[in-house]
Amino acid sequence: MKRLSTQRIALGVFLAACLFLFTHRSPRLPATADIDVIAGTATRAPVDGSAVAAPKTHAHDHATKAAASEPASDMAPESTAVPVDTATTTASYIPPLDIDFVIPLTSSHFNFCRSLYSALINDYPHPTLINYGNVYEDVFKARVYKIRGIADYLQSQPAEKVAFIMDGFDVWYQLSYREFVDRYMDMARDTNFTTAIFGADKKCWPNAPLSAACSAVPESPLPANAYGEHTDDENYITVRRFKNINFRPRWLNSGNMIGPASVLSKIYERANYSITHAEPNSIFSDQFFIADVYGQQDLPMEVDFYSKLFQTMTFSHRDIIFVADDEMSYPRKSPDKRRMLAFNKISGSLPPILHFNGPKEYMDEWWPKMWWYRRRNDPELIAKSQHVYKTGGAYDIDGTFISWDTLCHGVDVHTAPPYVPPKLSTREKADLEWKNALELKKKEQEQAASAQAAAAEAVGQAAAAAQAEVVAADSGSADKLDASTPPMFAPPPVAPPPAPPLTPFDVPAAAPPPAAFEAPPPPPPPVAFEAPAAVPPEFPAPSQDKLQAFLAPPPDALPAGDAFGVPPPQSPADPPPAL
Repeated sequence: MKRLSTQRIALGVFLAACLFLFTHRSPRLPATADIDVIAGTATRAPVDGSAVAAPKTHAHDHATKAAASEPASDMAPESTAVPVDTATTTASYIPPLDIDFVIPLTSSHFNFCRSLYSALINDYPHPTLINYGNVYEDVFKARVYKIRGIADYLQSQPAEKVAFIMDGFDVWYQLSYREFVDRYMDMARDTNFTTAIFGADKKCWPNAPLSAACSAVPESPLPANAYGEHTDDENYITVRRFKNINFRPRWLNSGNMIGPASVLSKIYERANYSITHAEPNSIFSDQFFIADVYGQQDLPMEVDFYSKLFQTMTFSHRDIIFVADDEMSYPRKSPDKRRMLAFNKISGSLPPILHFNGPKEYMDEWWPKMWWYRRRNDPELIAKSQHVYKTGGAYDIDGTFISWDTLCHGVDVHTAPPYVPPKLSTREKADLEWKNALELKKKEQEQAASAQAAAAEAVGQAAAAAQAEVVAADSGSADKLDASTPPMFAPPPVAPPPAPPLTPFDVPAAAPPPAAFEAPPPPPPPVAFEAPAAVPPEFPAPSQDKLQAFLAPPPDALPAGDAFGVPPPQSPADPPPAL
């Protein structure tokens, strides 16, 4: 029984020792290279042992200069420590690959300072800036020279160089540089470090839907129901702002990439040829030409479907939640207690880099959520931030170091400055002036049309009011108006036809008042014809001559001035005439 207990104790000690050695092992290096750490520089030697010196470039000088000044990573292994002045900082992480961190940038900006701060606070090396300080006539030429500048840089690099190229204004680095490199090595090892990896978008833009860049690329390996039954259904959501939130990412985004310089050089050679021969007005984005190369599917290119390296934000903001790092089932524990990080709940990844290629308002909204803002008052982070402000910066393409103060002018990255409009080129100023002139002319025309319509409406209202007054006066106060004056806007009166001449037998009768409509009485029944009765002989009928003589007045009694022989009306005081 005692022997069995001893064996169990020995077995337990052995297992504990194995577990300790396993958890504290050195990071596994790629099978194609050995790493020599000599005075803060990393060189690659072939496995066969032949002595091949790594070519000296400005990037190697950057690593040498930065080794004595950059703060150490949280995860830097003891085997890569470099003897430096421990009173100021510890050694930087030396990656097991020859990696150049490159950013195409013509001029600095507050958002670039935030991006650079997030990189340096997470122990990324000082980046190399392409086209920095160059001024172009318009945005079209700037896009052309962006691709041309990257192509020229890649052609000057050795084949074993790994180029890590990022946009400058809308990228944040939330995990350490070592974490990013380890992720890349895990992904690139499957293809023997021969593939260029790009960020993945949920929308193919700006290429045409039926182009090879949109239709000939691989499907996403994410579950077909990742967003429910309407996953990848383009007709499910009609609001443009949220049109593709239910799509799985599968299309290339050119604002974030990493891969061998030899592969990236071939990609940019093709893109440079296409953009050089394109019409200026058709150059909407440099991404168009890089995505077109990806659509040809004949170069080793792939996109980061699971956001293990790059998290693009176009239509992806609802995929992100902020979680505490030590609550995740993650291979490592963060030295920062409960550090909040952006987590992709769809792919289950904790992306090292966030690329806000979508709506930019999320940058101001999410900055306070990042761990460096939450811990901005922590003494340790304050010291690290001061070190970034003091020693941070970038290199231009010639290897000249540009300090943080020169790039950012001492700004506080946690406080956004007032908005300052960007500087415009001569052509952009002319285009803006022409646009403003057109808008002003359009506004003047709209105002003139509005004034004309208001005047016409006022005239119509005045005419309607006058008509209403005339109608009211004509109907309610007709006795106060002169009958000879025709009402306004009324048709002229029509004279009645002349009456026939009266005879002495015509006696004018007063017209009866108008009566209500009555049905006519039925006609009387017909009666039999009766002959007129004979006049009695004792009453002989007077002769016609006598009758005329009786009715005719004497000649001297005819009133003057009456053409018809009718006496004029007499006053009531006069006695009636005698018959």
